[in-house]
Formats: sequence, C-alpha cells, structure tokens
Amino acid sequence: RKKKVVGKFVEFYGPGVSHLTLADRATVANMASEYGATMGFFPLDDVTLEYLTQTGRSEEHVERCRSYAKENGFFLVPETDAKAPHYEDTISLDLSTVVP
Repeated sequence: RKKKVVGKFVEFYGPGVSHLTLADRATVANMASEYGATMGFFPLDDVTLEYLTQTGRSEEHVERCRSYAKENGFFLVPETDAKAPHYEDTISLDLSTVVP
C-alpha cells in the first residue's frame, strides 16, 4: 500500500518467479486485496502449462495457451530478452528475505 498500488494491476516478474511453486504464485496473486491492488498476477510459463496438462487439459488446449501467451506478451521471458516488458514503476523484493 505504501507504493500506492490501490486500484492497480500488479504483475510479478523477474528471475525469482521461476523459483516459486504454482501454489505460492496463486497465494500471492490471491492476496491482492491484502496489499490493496485490484489484482496480482504472474506471467504464464512452463510450470503453469504443466499444471494445465496435469489437470486434464488437452495438448491442443495447452499449446493454444502457450501460443496466445507468447503472442500477447504474457509468457515469462528473461529480463534480458528483447521481448521482456518494460514497466512504468517497479518494486524489488529479495525472496530469500521473506519469512512465513
């Protein structure tokens, strides 16, 4: 809330994202009201797509999700990639400092 995220969409990105389990990502995203944002979300990646496969989605459906996410900039890419999004404002958080 100190960063004035009230009413905003908050995207989590960076190298730490790939180290979070899908359950941890879902927990953080669902806590948007706790930190005041309208919503919090993580980009799709191979972990997300594996979850779709494990929960019975067809290969065609998973590939459609992959293609759509990549085409529209919703697929996790390294920050050094030319297609990496550029943000208006950011907050850095060292995940190793977070304690339950």
